Amino acid sequence: IGVSPLFYHRAASSLAMLWKSYPKANFIISCDSSHRIIRKILDCEIDIGIVTLSDYTSHNQLRMISISREQRLVFIASPDHPVFKEIKIDWKEIADYPLILGPNNAFTRELVIDKLRIAGVSKQPDFIAEDSDLIAIKALVKTGIGIALWNIEDIKEEIESCQIKILSTPEEISVPVNMIIRSEEELVPLTKK
Repeated sequence: IGVSPLFYHRAASSLAMLWKSYPKANFIISCDSSHRIIRKILDCEIDIGIVTLSDYTSHNQLRMISISREQRLVFIASPDHPVFKEIKIDWKEIADYPLILGPNNAFTRELVIDKLRIAGVSKQPDFIAEDSDLIAIKALVKTGIGIALWNIEDIKEEIESCQIKILSTPEEISVPVNMIIRSEEELVPLTKK
């Protein structure tokens, strides 16, 4: 089972339901980018993917099942980061600050680059760290070296304890959570619910 790092918390409840249907099964969980998960499903290396991408029209061998309402992504930074001198930050200003995002082809990185392009920002942001591991991203953000984009569900504890703050951005960012299987696969009980 391939799981996007953005949805590891969401995948846990889905996997628990799947385990209840197949209690003797041994699930091997791989955390990877949505693009790589799709490739692994197409190559029959994994059976199920929990991903952020929503356009699978180019892959007629895949079937998408929506498994959750859209998840909210937020920009985060250390409370003493200079970005908080701004009352509300726009996309041009986001490009002015060092970013901590996933590697090339990571969903969060592509999303930020696309949002900047749509907003007419030509400046390429400074990606100072590339990581898909939430623990590493939170640790980097807490040092104050940059801002990151992550699923709000995974950082609530740090927000409540004021270790991390959410930036006020020009728009809310929400993304779908989808389960992907090969078209010829029989639907597992979890996907029928």
